[in-house]
Amino acid sequence: MGIVVPKHLECQGSASLVMVFIHGGGLVTGGASLFEGSALSVYEDVVVVTVQYRLGILGFFSKGDEKVPGNFGVLDQVAALRWVQENIRNFGGDPGSVTIFGQSAGALTVSVLAMSPMSKGLFHRAIAESGVPLLPGFAANTPEDLIPFNNVLANISGCDRSTLLDCLMEMTEEEITEMPLIVLPLFVDGVFLPRPVEDILTAGEMNAVPFMVGLNEHEFGWMIPQSMNLPGLTDGMDRETAERNVRSFPQLSFVSGFLPLVMEEYFGDVDDPLQIRERFLELCCDLFFVIPALKFARYLRGNFTEEEKLLSRIMMKYWANFARSGDPNGPGLVKWPQYEDDEGYLEIGMKQRSAVRLRGIRHRLDRDPPRKNAKV
Repeated sequence: MGIVVPKHLECQGSASLVMVFIHGGGLVTGGASLFEGSALSVYEDVVVVTVQYRLGILGFFSKGDEKVPGNFGVLDQVAALRWVQENIRNFGGDPGSVTIFGQSAGALTVSVLAMSPMSKGLFHRAIAESGVPLLPGFAANTPEDLIPFNNVLANISGCDRSTLLDCLMEMTEEEITEMPLIVLPLFVDGVFLPRPVEDILTAGEMNAVPFMVGLNEHEFGWMIPQSMNLPGLTDGMDRETAERNVRSFPQLSFVSGFLPLVMEEYFGDVDDPLQIRERFLELCCDLFFVIPALKFARYLRGNFTEEEKLLSRIMMKYWANFARSGDPNGPGLVKWPQYEDDEGYLEIGMKQRSAVRLRGIRHRLDRDPPRKNAKV
């Protein structure tokens, strides 16, 4: 963990808002030391905390059981946020004003921290820059969902699938860190993630904090495709190669039913191999990042109450009645009086009521201005 403090806080002893950064890197690479935060701290007068967490196998290997539930990397982040709550005041920070923010995989974990009961109350705002938990393949909901990942892990580690855990535990730290990188999912363990991500979002069970979500340009354009060793990334590709590459992603199986339409939309007007490569990267960015971000943002919108939904229906009924007959009134509606000498009107809110003379005597100011010293 790194902490950068504006110099004046050392002298004045005042409390400043705290920003906790969670780095990206696909949950397999990167580090807090790459983002030490001094410029942000100096220019914006904030205490910046950067968090290191376990990555790769050490951070996210799971057997889907109580013995190895996984999610160790995000549990490190929870521990860091608890430390901030208990100690940041000693560095001039305000534990009552903590914002977590992250980029790419860091944004993914920011998003799930906002969904986990374990981190409730540990921060007060969240920023996810190019990563949300609706990214295909990000979370495994059942132990069965982990099997393909653990099969790959067994292959690259040289371990037998039936004794994978014991084999990994016998390896040295150097042997583990020298293995090929493998992106492992978070697991719905019933504790950190009590339910599948979409179930939590649908039920509106996210921690109630202001949330900012956004995207980086070309988020898919470098590290991810390079790590996948996809054909055509260097010299360009034709449409057939682009389609095979899309089909090679098991996470994108949901587009198989309408893939011809997708291919026409993205590649229908280009023939140049380099342009096709760029369109392929754009397509993958949309499928992995843009569409999930837009879908996630829709969940963040405030939900209407039942009273508000009823008010909407009442307004629609008044307007539709008037459109049909010139009279807004109808069965089950409070009477909307026609405007006549008694100056009747309808007050529409969570409850409706008929009344007369809107604003009382005040509505006559344009016709009968009050004399000096007269009371309105």
